[in-house]
Amino acid sequence: MVNTNTKSNIALLAGQKKLIFLLLYIGIAQVLDYFFSYRVANLSFFVTVVPYAFILLIFLKNIKIFNDGHTAAFFLIVLLFIIISLFRGIIFNNDIISIIGANRYVVFVPAAIMVCDKIQFKGLESIIQKILIFILVVHTLNSVGYMFGFYSINNVDVLAEGFVEDSRFAGIMGGANTQSSFTGIVYVILLFSNLKRSVLYVSGITLLAFLASAPTVSRGGLLIIILALLYYFYLKLFRENVMNRIRTVAIFLILSFVAVVNFDPAKYEFLYASLFDRLDTSTGRIERLVYFWDVMNENVVYYFIGVPAALQDVDETRTISDNTFTLLPINFGFFFTCIFIGFIFVLIRDKHRSKIPKTVYIYMMIVFIVLFSNNAILWTAWSYYAIFGFFYLKHLHSNNDLNPLRT
Repeated sequence: MVNTNTKSNIALLAGQKKLIFLLLYIGIAQVLDYFFSYRVANLSFFVTVVPYAFILLIFLKNIKIFNDGHTAAFFLIVLLFIIISLFRGIIFNNDIISIIGANRYVVFVPAAIMVCDKIQFKGLESIIQKILIFILVVHTLNSVGYMFGFYSINNVDVLAEGFVEDSRFAGIMGGANTQSSFTGIVYVILLFSNLKRSVLYVSGITLLAFLASAPTVSRGGLLIIILALLYYFYLKLFRENVMNRIRTVAIFLILSFVAVVNFDPAKYEFLYASLFDRLDTSTGRIERLVYFWDVMNENVVYYFIGVPAALQDVDETRTISDNTFTLLPINFGFFFTCIFIGFIFVLIRDKHRSKIPKTVYIYMMIVFIVLFSNNAILWTAWSYYAIFGFFYLKHLHSNNDLNPLRT
């Protein structure tokens, strides 16, 4: 049934401008936090409090136009979240405020999905593209500054486990994997937003994304770029006419030749040496998954309220894998995890049950890979961009006039 509540629809249209602004703000909020660090209840004011306030205020302002069932389910999840946090505090003697603060994504993610689903993207494509390019350029310049010894923002913790001197670049986002995955998702949205772009344009944004991610020596960020690029070339080589295929291959070969001729390995030895070092020493992921399963089965209570904090990180061999899909049950149990993930799938499902474009499925696969290989749901900026990008790309690829490839 179509909601004809004019007042609520007008309020939503006013609110969506704030969501577009948030896309710009959240991409550089860490810069404000770097220079003007301010905490509210131990949470960053600029990085956490402001984005959450934006999303929740817009959510509450437009609550009447959401599906009643979705709204009820949202508040049920929030209630369960609070109840489980209370039980964990009482039974495990964990700090309740810390539990809620550390797992605030339980509220942010579904609320962001519900409000982004209502954005009317038509007419906003140009400003969104400019914001995405601006954010990518800012992060690239910061990474380039680091690589060539100029001023850069690097929030790396030199005492953190896994720190590699002179290479584990934390960037603006404050973490190597976070920085690389964030610039990766910006790149994917830009690339997938118009797959008819020329090879020169794609080469330009690919170079920016690679430079932004290179000093982090993050395998995940590199994988995101490669997967998106492979999909682009697949479409170019198998979905277009012969002349376009020849032109694509010729430009690619010319650019590759220029890059190889002008590449000086000595200048970047510290980067690929560090990357290979991380590949050689990156072990234990399977062991951590095994430990997760073993510790979850130690007590049936853990199925319903998660595992005590003391058992989540005992030592190097007994710790939980950095994986969103183990993070949820380890903190809230299997019961809550199934409800939460099920609700997310219901929210992103096409409400008209029409076929989701292939490009959006590829995008979802890339997002899933990041979630599976990292605790990415904890990263507010990445989560918002991933959610916003899903609905933005669904809008673009559901309109054949905007993307003639019909992918």
